[in-house]
Amino acid sequence: MFLASAILWSGCGGIESALELPAEPAPEFTPAPESDVEGVPEWFLNVPEDPNYIYATGVGQSEDLRVAIEMANLNAHSEFSKSVRTEIQQFIAETGVATTQEISGLVTSGVRKAKSKVIKEDSMLRAYVLMEMPVEEVKVSVMMTIEANKALHAELKDSPKFKELVREVEEYRQKKEETRKAAETRRTERN
Repeated sequence: MFLASAILWSGCGGIESALELPAEPAPEFTPAPESDVEGVPEWFLNVPEDPNYIYATGVGQSEDLRVAIEMANLNAHSEFSKSVRTEIQQFIAETGVATTQEISGLVTSGVRKAKSKVIKEDSMLRAYVLMEMPVEEVKVSVMMTIEANKALHAELKDSPKFKELVREVEEYRQKKEETRKAAETRRTERN
């Protein structure tokens, strides 16, 4: 497996790609803390560790709830973009192929909001989010990004490492499709 360990990031920055998210859980509201650290969620201060997921946190602040949440989401997505870019660079290094190709058109998928919390501070709202991405989806993102970069793909497509990645992604997609079909069958049988 090319992913040596889960990468944990938190912070802020611009977003590099649009991500599709499932319906989000409603944020938890908390009154303003007496100190900055008191109201900060534990999962924001100590990002969870799980070998099956990578996590990113984000924070946003605004007088408008939707803006605060969107800013927090964008900051977390930016961290996922950094994580996927790092994985791609590591993957390329592991192939042993010397390339000068730049990574562009970053593709990320499978990101979902795990937790959120909003704190009211006078007239301002501060939103915290914890997003998660399955490690298998990181592999999908690495493969899709490489395939979207034609010159980079041409250099890597014949490497054993890339062929292994393609095989792992296909196995993951087949399992995902089998799970989807089984769930659909169960739904149909209940009706």
